[in-house]
Formats: sequence, structure tokens, C-alpha cells
Amino acid sequence: MYGYLRPYIPVLKIQDYRIYRSYCCGVCSQLRADYGLTARLLLNHDMVLLALLADCLAGREGTTVCKACPRHWFKKQCMMRHTKGIRYAANVEVILAWHQINNYDPWRLNSRAKFRFNLEKWILKKAYRKAVSDGRQIDRLLQQERDHAAALEMAKCTDYDAACEPSGNFYGALFAACAPDESAVKPLRRVGFYVGKIYYLLESAEYFESDRLSGRYNIFVLNGLTREAALESAKSRCNMAAVELARAYNLLGVKLNRSLLDNIIFLGLEQTVEKAGQKQQRKWEMDEIT
Repeated sequence: MYGYLRPYIPVLKIQDYRIYRSYCCGVCSQLRADYGLTARLLLNHDMVLLALLADCLAGREGTTVCKACPRHWFKKQCMMRHTKGIRYAANVEVILAWHQINNYDPWRLNSRAKFRFNLEKWILKKAYRKAVSDGRQIDRLLQQERDHAAALEMAKCTDYDAACEPSGNFYGALFAACAPDESAVKPLRRVGFYVGKIYYLLESAEYFESDRLSGRYNIFVLNGLTREAALESAKSRCNMAAVELARAYNLLGVKLNRSLLDNIIFLGLEQTVEKAGQKQQRKWEMDEIT
């Protein structure tokens, strides 16, 4: 299970752990129900946070149900269901995954991996067509920011703030859409902007070596940094963005599930930044303490 915004499990309260796990299972179940069995593989921590934050700000507690889960050999799992945040996160996840897979260069893959890539793209296309019917505005915004990012890459932009801007703008709009009233729009947009900025920097640090070898655009490579210097730069810039993110988050005045969100924003993000440059593993950490 990928994603940068995840809880720091060693100090996570049992009650908060159960709530977070129910949201993970809830988004996964929503993906399966709306977009097919294979769509559940798209689940990541960032979209779980989006669903959780949307529901917490709205003050809505979803309905928890116990259902059999194919991933756990049909053992019953508690899932959060019937919330607007979960449906929104599932919709965004599919649209985002479609644009990401179209932005990938399959020419570096061998024949077997290329076949798998084309199969995944074909399967995802059907889910995307369904998702975009409910999220055309999100799709247009993502395409607009992708074009903006492509223009910056073509211009060989070396300015860190400018390079992070498309990702920040997109996530800012995603989070702002969760606002329950006008007073929350601005701080939520700032939260999303810094989430997008951190995401961009961490991803650039993670793919530093492969981008350097393939000649793909990478802000750290273009600035002539070594891998070690790139990691230090990424951590420093992410920590500064995390401070601004925390300030905007505190303005929201979240009350529902506050301790869980605090764990993700203050502790989980800090641990993620410390691991900058490490390749993410497709593993669900929540299973480690069950």
C-alpha cells in the first residue's frame, strides 16, 4: 500500500488504529463496489487521509459494517461505509491512477512487463470512464496541471518552487473540495498545496537514480546534485513545507478523530520525510500489528 501520508503506528492508539483501518477497508471496498475488483489495488494512504479529513471536518461518522475481505482470505473486516469522503476518495483515486499510468514510459520495460502494463492500462480504462463521469472537474484540473508540469519540464526549470507548483495546485484543489463551509476552503487549500509539494519532492528523491540514468526530468538532477545532496535537499524542503502544512491544519479546528489526524500530520509525515529516497514497498503496514 503506497502513499506518503500515513500514521506512525508505534504510538498509534488502539482506538485510532481501528478507525484508520476501517477507513482503509472502506475506501478499498468502495473502489471494488464502484470500479471493479482490480480497482482495489489502487488503494493508498494519501487518499485514505483525504476521505478521513473530509468526514472529520463535516462531523459525520460513517456506518461501520463487518464484511468478508478477499485480501484476508475472506476473514470479516470492519469497514467504514456510506460516507461522502470515502466515495470522493475512491473517485479521485481512479482518475489520478489513470493519468499516472498514461504519464509512464513503458519503453524501458521488457516484453513481459510491457504486456502486464498494457493489461493494467486496459483494465483501468473502463474504471476511469466511469469515474470521470462523476469527476469531470477533477479530470480537467489534473490534465491542466499535467500540461503545466510538462511545460516546466520542456523549459528545463531549475526552480524548486515553480517545479512543485502543479502538484501543489492539484492537491490544493482536491483538499479544498472537502470544505464543509467557506471558512475552511483557504486553510484546506493550503494543506493540500503543501501535501502536493511534499509529494513531488519525495517522489523526485525516490526516483533520483533511475531518472538520472534514463535522462528523464528530475529537479535534483537538473540542479547538479549528487544523490546524497538531493536527499538532504528533499528532507530540508519537505520539513519546511510540513511546518506550513501544520499551521494550515491547525486553523481547521478539527474535533472528530483529532488524535488520529494529529498522528498522521505531525508524526507520520515526519517519519516519511526521514525515509526520503527509499523505494516504497507494496505492503500494508496495518497488518503488522494484527
